[in-house]
Amino acid sequence: MTRTIPFAAITLLFSALFVQTTANAGVSIIATVNGKPITNYDVEQRALFLGYATNIEITDQNRDRLYEDSLQLIIDDKLRLEAAQDMLPDIEAVVLPQARDFINQNFGSETTSGNRALMNDGIDPLTVQQKYTSDLAWSNFISAKFLDKFANIEERVDEEIERMRQNASKPQIKLAEIVLTPSPTRNIEQTRALAGEIRAHGAAGERSAILFGREAKGLHNEDVAISDAIVMVPVDPAHRSLNLAQAVLLMGYEWYQAGNPDRLAEVTRKGGQPATRAELMAFFEHLETELDDCGFLFPPEKRPRMVRT
Repeated sequence: MTRTIPFAAITLLFSALFVQTTANAGVSIIATVNGKPITNYDVEQRALFLGYATNIEITDQNRDRLYEDSLQLIIDDKLRLEAAQDMLPDIEAVVLPQARDFINQNFGSETTSGNRALMNDGIDPLTVQQKYTSDLAWSNFISAKFLDKFANIEERVDEEIERMRQNASKPQIKLAEIVLTPSPTRNIEQTRALAGEIRAHGAAGERSAILFGREAKGLHNEDVAISDAIVMVPVDPAHRSLNLAQAVLLMGYEWYQAGNPDRLAEVTRKGGQPATRAELMAFFEHLETELDDCGFLFPPEKRPRMVRT
């Protein structure tokens, strides 16, 4: 199997990537990606949006790191957009209206457009538009590249949701009064006792489902309306960011803790033997090949570090 990794010419023009304000220093090019410039204004705006999206306040202590991260994010966006354009030349124009709609959906209100809301917070809407355009272009690229793997995905999702709706209409444990986190009148011990009760019903053959929403906007109202319970996760008010993977991990851990957390103290191999070093390395090589083929180890300059981790 032959794999082609796109070559990217990335040039950093300054070791100091940012200044205190662009108003004082003016706009200058600090990096190029295959000839496309990145300015200090681009990096500053991306850092502002990064702080806005994660509720992180930019301070003298974290400014350097945030600006470095912002520059890398912009580089990644440009590389992903170029990769998508190699397969779908008109993709940027195709996804642009959707990117603008996303800005209005995520940041706008009934009286204020998404662009105006961002500008009111000192963020250039073009910064967000470019990010969303790259994200959408990359999504289309992956879908087109692995079209056979995504075949009938919407029908399959609809079928699973319908199965869940039908199951919800059958006799089952009612969870309307159960919230799997502490409330003002319930301590953590009482909450976990309730989680154990739900687990016991599951062991008796009653099926349950945990539905996770999108990171940007959460669950649809229709999904919430048919739910028996809503799980709330207490987080630091200063840093409310919790991505989908973290939410799934947290739910999985608490579900495990609600059972018998000691039952995996010993691993039973059922007659199997530990893998040899050669078998382990062969597995790693196979995994790396699969990740290369699906486009996960991208962009190329990040590949060595991603493989190590």
